[in-house]
Amino acid sequence: LTVPLSLPLTGAVRVPVYDVAHSTGMLPFTFDSPYLAGMSPDNGPSVGGSTLTVSGFNFGASDSEGVVCRLGGIQANHAWVSDSSVKCVTKMQVGPADLAL
Repeated sequence: LTVPLSLPLTGAVRVPVYDVAHSTGMLPFTFDSPYLAGMSPDNGPSVGGSTLTVSGFNFGASDSEGVVCRLGGIQANHAWVSDSSVKCVTKMQVGPADLAL
């Protein structure tokens, strides 16, 4: 089953199911939202370049699933590691910043 990325990735989605007799039925499917459990390290230099390891779950089955890492609203370079781990590289920034994945 492949669901196009143009669909919203949260909330309920109706998935048509076709059987061999070509009749149709609708089954509910719900996407699990990503959950951020923690990151390490929790600080770094303001010049950027720190690699943060973000842990949690529901980060997707591959990097092609649209993972984006933002620190303080600024998009950071990232590397998808697994469904439960992403590495983000900080950019130059001063002060505390919220992480969004």
